[in-house]
Amino acid sequence: MRNLIWSLVLTIPILSPAFAGQYFAASGIPVENQYIVVLKDEVPSVQAREALLQNFAVQHGGELIRTYTVALNGGVMRMNEAKAKALANHPFISYIEQDSVVQLIVPTSLSSQTPTSSWGLDWIGSYRPAVAAFK
Repeated sequence: MRNLIWSLVLTIPILSPAFAGQYFAASGIPVENQYIVVLKDEVPSVQAREALLQNFAVQHGGELIRTYTVALNGGVMRMNEAKAKALANHPFISYIEQDSVVQLIVPTSLSSQTPTSSWGLDWIGSYRPAVAAFK
């Protein structure tokens, strides 16, 4: 049993680069030096998540802006790109994505509704005009 534990301790540093996270550039309009850091599921509690993110921010010269409690297992940090890429190599990181601005543009054809339908029905399920049904 003791040999098994030592072999695991010795192999984890060798395998850790294979399990490191990924870095993604912004898909929209990038927010300069701001990154969404998503942890792997091994960090279950919110308190542990916040402590780990704060520790990462201090180690990599960043600033923890926000910790997500429901939507993601992670938070938002402010740091430069080189430090974010270096942090992405940590085994507890699932991925890091540059924060971006997302815009919703509604086309004019979807924003206005037609006043009446052209199906010829007075209400759903009718087989005759509404006037005849309510006489």
